[in-house]
Amino acid sequence: MVITTELLFVGDRSSSMESMGDSPWKGAMEWANTQAEEAKKNSHEACITLVAFDDISERVLNAVSTKKWKPLKEGQVQEWLTPRGCTRLYDTVIEELDLLKKRKTRRGSECRAVFALFTDGEDNVSVADNSDMNNAVTNARSEGITCFFLAANQDAIASGFKYGFDADQCLTTGTDPSSSSSAYEAMSSVFSRTLNRSVSPAFTPVERVKSAPLYYKRRNRIPE
Repeated sequence: MVITTELLFVGDRSSSMESMGDSPWKGAMEWANTQAEEAKKNSHEACITLVAFDDISERVLNAVSTKKWKPLKEGQVQEWLTPRGCTRLYDTVIEELDLLKKRKTRRGSECRAVFALFTDGEDNVSVADNSDMNNAVTNARSEGITCFFLAANQDAIASGFKYGFDADQCLTTGTDPSSSSSAYEAMSSVFSRTLNRSVSPAFTPVERVKSAPLYYKRRNRIPE
């Protein structure tokens, strides 16, 4: 079976993510298990990488093939994404995109690659700066990697532009469990749509509303 897809999720686990409750680890677990199930159902092989970062980055799943996939368990994923430390955003993204590009090249021209980043704040640890991250994201996109940016405590479209992401592939969410949970659901769904070559890789209006911060929902009288 030929590996046709490389999937990468980089998730913030800095201390400020604590306000989201269980949604980060539950969302990451659901994303990984769903992508593995869909790969098997569609008779293709994918490799799944999950990276968690705070002051350091940790590759907790390192290009695991769906042929060898065992569904993730709650305890292990919760441990991986328990909030701690600061935010090593730029260095982590640059490192992981470099590795993703190499894996994609090694797989051959038919391999597709999709990357998503979820964070709730600004970098406060990295050696690199936002322009370096912009270069890494822009370069990855130019090589055919689809890149998504999900963010809380900020306007994800504005921040995403600064970091090199396309506006249609940026999603603003809240720091509460409900909004952030919806954002993780949207991330899993947009990965699935992206791998369907006939569908545009963009977040839908419904996903944007469901994932929006609480203040936006309350101001616009949208059910929480």
